[in-house]
Amino acid sequence: MTTTCVSFSSILSLIAFYEVAPGASACYLRIAPWISSEILVHLYSISYMSEDPHSPRFMCYLSILTFFMPMLVTGDNSLQLFLDGRE
Repeated sequence: MTTTCVSFSSILSLIAFYEVAPGASACYLRIAPWISSEILVHLYSISYMSEDPHSPRFMCYLSILTFFMPMLVTGDNSLQLFLDGRE
């Protein structure tokens, strides 16, 4: 369920990014490789952690990492980098 939600929100954010960013953005940053690799990590971890009793906790931590990693990579100022690196 977590992987489905993360994948769906990633797709929606990509759609929103490509509708807004080209008109007002001065730089180009490819986010698709980061998001696709995060989706693959989630898909792999489902099968890897299927027998573990603490799988929900692991998926929660993985989702938090998935949320903060693109923000850390795309951070354009020191405050955002500091706050995202504090995860």
